[in-house]
Amino acid sequence: MKKNTATKIPYLLPILFVFAQFTYAQKPGIADAIDQLMVKNYPTDKPGAAVLVAQGDKIIFKKGYGKASLATGSDITPQSVFRIGSITKQFTSTAILKLVNEGKISLQDKVVKYLPGYQPQGEFVTIENLLNHTSGIANYTGLLELRSAENKAAAKSTEQRFNDFNRVPLEYTPGERFSYTNSGFFILGMIIEKVSGITYGEYIEKNIFTPLKMKSSFYDGGNLRISKRTTGYIIDEKGFQEAPFVYHSNPFAAGALASSVEDLWKWNQSAVNFKIVPKTTMEKAWQPAKLNNGIKVNYGLGWSLTSIDELKVIEHGGAIDGYLGYILYVPEEKVFVAILTNSTNYACVNVSYDIARLILNHPQKNPVIVSMNKQQLEEYTGNYKINETRFRTIATQGDRIFAIDGNSDPIEITSFKNDGFFVKDKPERFEFLRDQNNKIGALTFTRNGWETEMGIRTNATATTQKVAISIEPTKFDEFVGVYEIAPGFNVKVWREGKIFLSEATGQGVYEIFPETETKFFVKDLNAGLEFLREDTAKVSAVIVTIGKNSNKGKKIFSSPKK
Repeated sequence: MKKNTATKIPYLLPILFVFAQFTYAQKPGIADAIDQLMVKNYPTDKPGAAVLVAQGDKIIFKKGYGKASLATGSDITPQSVFRIGSITKQFTSTAILKLVNEGKISLQDKVVKYLPGYQPQGEFVTIENLLNHTSGIANYTGLLELRSAENKAAAKSTEQRFNDFNRVPLEYTPGERFSYTNSGFFILGMIIEKVSGITYGEYIEKNIFTPLKMKSSFYDGGNLRISKRTTGYIIDEKGFQEAPFVYHSNPFAAGALASSVEDLWKWNQSAVNFKIVPKTTMEKAWQPAKLNNGIKVNYGLGWSLTSIDELKVIEHGGAIDGYLGYILYVPEEKVFVAILTNSTNYACVNVSYDIARLILNHPQKNPVIVSMNKQQLEEYTGNYKINETRFRTIATQGDRIFAIDGNSDPIEITSFKNDGFFVKDKPERFEFLRDQNNKIGALTFTRNGWETEMGIRTNATATTQKVAISIEPTKFDEFVGVYEIAPGFNVKVWREGKIFLSEATGQGVYEIFPETETKFFVKDLNAGLEFLREDTAKVSAVIVTIGKNSNKGKKIFSSPKK
């Protein structure tokens, strides 16, 4: 992000500021290399990012890029404040573990002990299930009827928000699968309030922010006391627009905190040095969760678990309207990277890993190949269920092995360790997981950090996967337009050559594939669009389906700009 200019001695202070930023570097060229990565992804005249890099107890590099506000032209600095979205989960988890350490709750307590009004299945859901995303509770931010700008901005109480998704049945038996859900951390916030007798925001302020002197961090309940907070932006057909307002009870304990990269550095130092919670309790957060069948998943208690080559990484990303952020820590080398952005530029994940590799001197390279014969490879073949409509298939061809995902071309994968495979010249990793009987029971796919995906091995065939048909691209033009699903929540559909695209308000752009001449699906999500002709021969509406939820929207505009 950008540097603030000084009003006194203007010829001197900016020079000193630049010097201060770059003398943190301990290795020749590291500062320049980090700076080049950031400049490439965050232009000076657009919403940008703040970055902080540290190793051990020393900050190596920190700087701001781009604009904190397009309206005022103010620059981003390392002190700028951003909404941090799901990075909040680290704080919520630590608050729960603090209560556990104090003997006030147990990880094995059932949700209904603290929330008697929770749906009947709550008697099977434990606090630990909530922390490691194995509860089976539907993700409320994935329910289409709750995603409108109007609902997000509504001044609802946490109880009203809770009731919005409390009616939804469990998607699976707790502990059977891993499925990331904000609902679990929302409920954890309610439990913190119930046990402590104060609000979630007050608890975090009192027990974490104040003791750690995190003066630029707060529960973002519309609090304007922080002068250096940034404005969040989304991109639409008109360019950058201020992100719609999100009332704090919507993300709550799953994503309502705001902070700066400097404060997140203080936070990480306190967490890994056990300043808030003792080591015996805190280290549980960084151990992989176990499913009922003994398979371990790449998530602990509020922290994602991944690796850079053979080095363990504990990390988490955060996304909330107009903001994205990512922090990672490599315990063995004590390397910390934080990037916070005020736009929907997902580069922060890959850039974080690129920076970490620079500090670690671990350039992206192919691992040493471990040879396997056809018989050994056959153990991994089969179908792995990602969700109700999507599988990943592993198949062999002679002594080669491939991963097949829906309509994508097969990807050849190569063994580099027992149960571990890589894609040549890319960060993609496939890891096969064994159950308590030492049988392959699941498969995880990882790019960089926060992008882990799990599939459970199944005897079901992959024939339920949707298969794309071919249609004449110009036939798609009658579907092009904007559809209003709810006030403030629209779905845009357009074509770029032979590629068909859709985007919901505040969400990312997804390629859609034709299942029939009027039905389309999203390859990487259990989602789809069906276009309708109601009273006329022209397309007038769409049905948008995400999971088991469907909503209808009327066409309100026929030709959105790309």
